Amino acid sequence: MTNITWHIQVYKDQQQLPTCLTALRRHYPKSRLFLISDGDPNPEIEQIANQFGGECYYGERLFGVERGGEVVHRLLDHYLAQPSDFLIKIDADTRVERRFWYLPKTREPLVMGTRQLAGSTPDLVSIQGGCTIINHAAASMMHASRLFLDPRLKPPILAWADPGTKQELRAKSGLTSHDWTIGWVCRELNIRIVDHPEVASYWKERRWYSFRDLLSNYQLLVRHFWPAVTHPHK
Repeated sequence: MTNITWHIQVYKDQQQLPTCLTALRRHYPKSRLFLISDGDPNPEIEQIANQFGGECYYGERLFGVERGGEVVHRLLDHYLAQPSDFLIKIDADTRVERRFWYLPKTREPLVMGTRQLAGSTPDLVSIQGGCTIINHAAASMMHASRLFLDPRLKPPILAWADPGTKQELRAKSGLTSHDWTIGWVCRELNIRIVDHPEVASYWKERRWYSFRDLLSNYQLLVRHFWPAVTHPHK
């Protein structure tokens, strides 16, 4: 049986956790679950984690743009302390609709989910952060490389935020990004990023497909009608 670890980063959105975790535990009642509070000292976060059989860790705020990819390196620290076949990072407004039908067990490092491009050219590819699936091989490789601590992910270089992209706007707002720092590290390490049809995770823009498209592509059909994970739910 596939062994999955689930992770949610929390910062002033703990009110969404009960709905998210109720759905998660309905389908994955025994999977390891850990929450990381990113600089939010609210004791309710730990109470909710305990209620749903999860772990809770309180850490300093690392989601500022000046911290680069440190936030991802920290979550890999916690995952690798008790590793499993897959690490799945979701958000508090993500919903687990059912169990996954297929997660490939392979020694090849893989990152999976809903694939997205940084701009009009495929120079930088990532997975939308509402559901990011990282297999053990990829998690181990990324952590060992220490690339999430690379100064190129911090100002002034910001290798994950090319000029004229929405990533640059995000960086200017003062925030870093799980999605795009992971995408950059995957590019540096030649880790394959795979569009997983069972994940329907979007931000700002939702993809719409014609009926003909859906009938001609079973992956689109699964994503549209029977996804395992959907995002967002706010």
